[in-house]
Amino acid sequence: MPSEDPSPPPMRSRSGMLPPDGAHWPPLPTAPADPAPVEARPLPEVVRRPDGAEVTDWRDMALAAPDGYAGSATAPRPVPVWDAWCIAAVVLATAGLVAGFVRLALVNDVTGQVLGMAPSALGVAFGVVGRRRTMLDPSRRGRWLATGAVVVGVAGLAAAALWSG
Repeated sequence: MPSEDPSPPPMRSRSGMLPPDGAHWPPLPTAPADPAPVEARPLPEVVRRPDGAEVTDWRDMALAAPDGYAGSATAPRPVPVWDAWCIAAVVLATAGLVAGFVRLALVNDVTGQVLGMAPSALGVAFGVVGRRRTMLDPSRRGRWLATGAVVVGVAGLAAAALWSG
């Protein structure tokens, strides 16, 4: 029958060495020291407005930002800018549609098919990016250009695929 020894066997560290002087390993946690007492201070006194004080009308107060700053009613609106992605999408989609119908008569193999479909595929991708950018930023114009580029690009892909026959 094993003897009931209350002390656990000595544990070895990762190095295989015993801790010095029979100390516990890992070390036992120590009790935290009592925190220093905090001095109680009274709350600051809130002063009231005197009864006869004049209060400005809330309709005359500044709402958010001073005049001329962003967010104020008199701030200049951003100048609308045509998005370059939308313009590039229309150009590429149109070039892809033309290349899909012409089918590059000089090159009549796989290279011609790739050259006929690449501009249309890029036009569709650029149109999606341009449409997203114009929807997120109201100062950008060309959302319908991008939508038209996606439609024309899909038509160019279909024309190139049908003509590849």
